[in-house]
Amino acid sequence: ANYKLENYFGAASAFQNALMLDVGNDQWERGLLASLYSSRQQDQGLALVDQLLKNRSNESDLWVYRSSLQLDAGRRQQALSSLEVALRLGNDDLANLQVAAVLHLEFGGVDRAVTLLRAGIGKGLEFRYVDQIMQSLMAREQWAPLQRLLDEYKTMSGLNDAQQIGRAHV
Repeated sequence: ANYKLENYFGAASAFQNALMLDVGNDQWERGLLASLYSSRQQDQGLALVDQLLKNRSNESDLWVYRSSLQLDAGRRQQALSSLEVALRLGNDDLANLQVAAVLHLEFGGVDRAVTLLRAGIGKGLEFRYVDQIMQSLMAREQWAPLQRLLDEYKTMSGLNDAQQIGRAHV
């Protein structure tokens, strides 16, 4: 009830109490993790997710939680590492691809960023987002990756150059 009412601190407390009565209950652990994340308790959330990952290292959603908590805590390099694990485990939804691409660009991993964005284009990545990344690549004078990304978007969208330009400014 606390979680539905957006009382995340109360929900976290309730889940902690439930876990004391039923140690190891997956549902309570996930509820606690969601409550800690929603209440922006990064340190406690990271401690819990790290504990859960000891026995469940193949659960990609835990790696996504870890990455999100690390981002909120300002630990961007660590967040990228965690997100890459989630991607390798198959959690390659569009939001994860976008965040990982931006972080790779931030840390100089241009080729990996372009690879992730190309995968995102196949999942419906909007041109406005691609345009922002292309602007970043132009500012860095990364012409070859820029061309690869543009070519991929044109191929996936089936649009010609004039149509692309028109869509970018809508």
